[in-house]
Amino acid sequence: KNTNQILNGVPDFTLKTHLNREMLGLKKTDFILLCASRAIIEKGWYELADSVNSLIDNHKEIKLIFAGDGPIKEEITKKYKTSNNISFLGFRNDIIQLIRICDLFVLPSYSEALPTTLIEAVTNQKPVLATNVGEVKRIISNQFGSCGTLLKPSKGIKLTKELTEQIMKIKEGKIKVKMKVFEEAKKLFSIKVVANDYLEFFSKTIKS
Repeated sequence: KNTNQILNGVPDFTLKTHLNREMLGLKKTDFILLCASRAIIEKGWYELADSVNSLIDNHKEIKLIFAGDGPIKEEITKKYKTSNNISFLGFRNDIIQLIRICDLFVLPSYSEALPTTLIEAVTNQKPVLATNVGEVKRIISNQFGSCGTLLKPSKGIKLTKELTEQIMKIKEGKIKVKMKVFEEAKKLFSIKVVANDYLEFFSKTIKS
C-alpha cells in the first residue's frame, strides 16, 4: 500500500537532425544495428560483437554501431579495430539521431532495470531485439502488440541465429509493427504522463 511505481519518461523529440548515414561513413544499402548503453560486461557487448563478426562474411551489408563509454570500451575497441563492420563511437549526446538512422536497435543485456535507450528506440518507431530481463518486456509489449523480439540472455550460436532471423525478416518486410504499438509506447513513456504521475503521487502523500 505504501509503494507506488512510476516509469521512466522521455521527451517527445521533434528537433530536426542533421545526422545522416554518410556522415558516419555508412551507405544507404547498409543494414545498421545500434547498441547504445554503458560499455560494461553486463550489457552483452562482447557477445553481440562476436555474433555480428561471425555473420559479416555472408552479410557484408551489416554494420554494428556501439554508442557509449565504460570500462570495457578500450579493450573491445582494440579487439575489433580492423573490422569494417563494427564501430565504437564512445559517449554521444545524439542518441536519438543515431536511433533514427538505424534499422534495428539491439540490447543483449544480462541485467537491466528500465533502460532509457530502449524506450527512446520504441518511441522513435524502431524495432528492437532485446533480452528479456528487468522491465524490458514491459517496454516493448503493450495492449496493441509488440514492437520487438525478446530473447534469453545468450551468446554464440544462439544469439547469432536470433540476429540473423531478425535481420532477414526486416529486410524481407516480414516484420511490420502496427503503428498503434509505437503510439501506445510513446504515450506510456511520455515525459508529460510521467510528470503527472509524480504530481499525483506527491499530492496523495502530502494529503495522507
